[in-house]
Formats: sequence, C-alpha cells, structure tokens
Amino acid sequence: MEFKIRNIHSWMIFQKSKEMQIESEFLVPGVEDFIELKKGKKRVVINRAISPSLTHIAGAITENKIACNYLLQENNYPIPAFIFASEIGKIELLFLEKFAPIVVKPFDTNKGAEIHMNVQNTNELKEALNNVKKVSTQAILQQQATGLDYRFLVIDRQVTGVLWNEWPSVVGDGIHTIENLVQFENENRRTTKTVVYEKPTEMLVEIPIEGLSDLLAKSNKRLSDILPKGEKIYLGNCGNGWTGSVAHDATDNVHPSINKKVIELINFLDIDIAGLDVRCDDITKPFKKAGFNVIEVNTRPSLVDHEFPLFGKSRNVTEKYLDYLFKD
Repeated sequence: MEFKIRNIHSWMIFQKSKEMQIESEFLVPGVEDFIELKKGKKRVVINRAISPSLTHIAGAITENKIACNYLLQENNYPIPAFIFASEIGKIELLFLEKFAPIVVKPFDTNKGAEIHMNVQNTNELKEALNNVKKVSTQAILQQQATGLDYRFLVIDRQVTGVLWNEWPSVVGDGIHTIENLVQFENENRRTTKTVVYEKPTEMLVEIPIEGLSDLLAKSNKRLSDILPKGEKIYLGNCGNGWTGSVAHDATDNVHPSINKKVIELINFLDIDIAGLDVRCDDITKPFKKAGFNVIEVNTRPSLVDHEFPLFGKSRNVTEKYLDYLFKD
C-alpha cells in the first residue's frame, strides 16, 4: 500500500484478508470507505462491515429510528416507550411526567453525541433538547431502561459476539481529587496501546470532562472532592465507545433464549449483519426474566472491540465476517 491506512477497521480487514488468501484493495485509492475483495471468481465490495446483501428497504428502515422503533414496538419487541420532539409542549411534558427518568438523544446522529441520560424535570428537559438540536433535526425522548449496556454482533444471522460496554469510571486512592483521577485515567488512555494485527492502537477515547460537574452533582459530588480509597464512581451513563466506555467480552454469559430473541428480531428486520444495542438487567437469565430492552439497531457494526476487548476473550469475528462474504 502506498499510503497509511488510518481506519483500524479497514486495517483489520486487510490483514485478515491476507491471512485468508483473499485479495484486497481500496475500490478508490486513498478512500477507506470501500474495499474490494476477491477470492477465486467471486468479487465483493464492502463498506465497513455493512452486508453487501442488505436490501435498500431493510437498510432504510433501520437507519430511520422512527420507522425501526415503531415496527419493533408494534410487533411486541421490547422497546422502551418513546416519542419524537422538536420542541417542548404538552405531550412532551406529559411524557416526562409519566416516564421520568428519560433519555433525550439525537434522531439522526451517532457516536454518542449529545445523549442526555437521567432527565428528571422540565429544566433538564429544556437544556437537553437545546443541546440535541445543535446536532440533530429532532430529538428522541425515551423511557430510560434499567440495566447494563450490551452490544450484540450478528453475522450470517448468528450471534458471534456480545460485549458489556461498561461506563467510564475511576477508583479513588484517598489522596487525589476526582478531577486528578480523570486526568490520570485520560493520560493512561492516551499512552496505552493495543497491538491490532501488528499495529499499536489506542483503543479507548478520553473521558470527556465537559458535563462531569453536572453528572457528579446528581450524586452530591464535585470534581474537587477526594475520592476515598477503593471507591469506584462512574463518570458516564451511556455504554458508547465514543463516550469512553470500556469493552468486556460477555459472549459466554448470555442465556440461549436471549440469543434466540436477538436472531428473531434481526430476521424480522431482514438483516444478516448487525449490531444490536440493548440494556439488560441480567443477561444470564431467560429472556422473559432478564429485563431486556432494545436501544438501537445498527447495520454498520464495528468488529474491533469484539476481536480486541479490553477485558475477556477475543472473538475471531473478522474471519467470520470474511468467511460469510465468500460462503458458497
């Protein structure tokens, strides 16, 4: 290659393709969004981990959160109550009163931008909606599901990996302030590398300082407080890698009935490759007792954290993805 591959996802696909004797090159030189793969007489063009078999309608429905949430809810899949809003009126206030705490998040962006959790009152709703409207045409107001955040990776309509995305946190040492501890953690994140197919890679984004004061205030803490030794506090409440969450492999912990329901949902949407974000109280329990709620369906799932989780077993998902693309 005559130029440096910047995207770690593309790097993984290129390196695994070499191991599997699959020819690979960028469809357009220097443009990492599209990769051309060849094996024998078969040629496949991919865009990240989107399935080449994804139909336009299935893709459009999952991209449109209104359509996707509505269809899932109408067909008895567990979706927390939601409405869409561009301003605060009677309907929005009634929704807040009935379902608080709620989540306020963008309709048409990703990467964890402007997701506001634990919205409890009118002032918090106004502030959250104003911030969301900076990045999105509309906001989703949704009942906040309980439990931990998980990402299910589905390839060839099979669950191939499950991550627990733990919220960012620090542990007290009895000496330093919370702000100091966040600074130490972020320095560690900047300097710690994971070797991804011989490429040293930063796997964690820094914990955002912005908004931490408000988050801590809800638990009667301040950035200037000295955290007692051994006490762990979470500095976010969203299991998104772009907000600093930490990936733990949880694949072997999932109850078979939950995996079965995930595949049923994916088949209903007519998707063969997907990332399913859920909140669940206990993934070891049967589906009906687990407190399982669907948060979002993504047809552009990342393979990276499943193969290189910070904690737990690595899952060989890149190979499974490529095997599926060239399956007879």
